[in-house]
Amino acid sequence: MHFALSDPLIVLDPALNVTVSQIAVRYALRSVLYVGGNHFTTRMIKENGDIWYHDGIETGVSTVAEGNIHSKDSLFMNTCMRNDEVRQACGAIYALVN
Repeated sequence: MHFALSDPLIVLDPALNVTVSQIAVRYALRSVLYVGGNHFTTRMIKENGDIWYHDGIETGVSTVAEGNIHSKDSLFMNTCMRNDEVRQACGAIYALVN
């Protein structure tokens, strides 16, 4: 499930619980997209909550570990600071959890 973000103060919860036709389903945050520096960057969140940053221009084919989402404050995922530039979250991707 993808959400386009326009409010810089929205809280990106690590998990969403949604009820559809009286059936509860759970989604987990798996990626946040950022815009800035004339291109997009991303943070990917693994199933265990580990956060990995990727910017093809800055990091090439590598990713950079940034800790665990469960140890970050609630607004950590909203912005991404790189090269003295604050990049705002513009999209969030949640995946269905079994």
